[in-house]
Amino acid sequence: MKTAVIIIAHAPLASAYCEAASHILSGQYEQLICLDIEADADVEHAVTTGIQMLQPVAGEQGVLVLTDCFGATPSNIAKRIADSNPQNRLVTGINLPMLIRALNYQQENAQALASIAVDGGKTAIIEPQAD
Repeated sequence: MKTAVIIIAHAPLASAYCEAASHILSGQYEQLICLDIEADADVEHAVTTGIQMLQPVAGEQGVLVLTDCFGATPSNIAKRIADSNPQNRLVTGINLPMLIRALNYQQENAQALASIAVDGGKTAIIEPQAD
C-alpha cells in the first residue's frame, strides 16, 4: 500500500496543488487528498473531516500531512490530524516541487517520505544569478 498524502492549506491552495499535481503527473499517483480551509472554518469540524478523509487510505506506514504556513489555522488543523496517528508525519511550507517529489516516492513510509519531500522542496528553492 502506498503512503497517502493529504494537503491542508488556506483555500483554495490545497485544491490548486492537487490540480497542478494531476496536470504535471497526468494523474499517475495514488491517495492524494486535499482539504481547503476557508477563512471562517470551524476548526473542530475541519479536524474531524480530515481524520475521516484519511481513514480509508491510512495504513500502518502512516500518512504524510503537508500544509502551507506554520502556525496558521490550516497548520494547526494539520498538526492535530497528523497527531491522530503516531506513524503520520507533518511537513509545513509546501511547494509544488515538494509535492511532486512526495508523490513520486509514495512507496516509502511516512517518516522517510517526509524527509524526501523536505529535500525536494528545499532543493527547488533557488535564486538565479543575473547574467
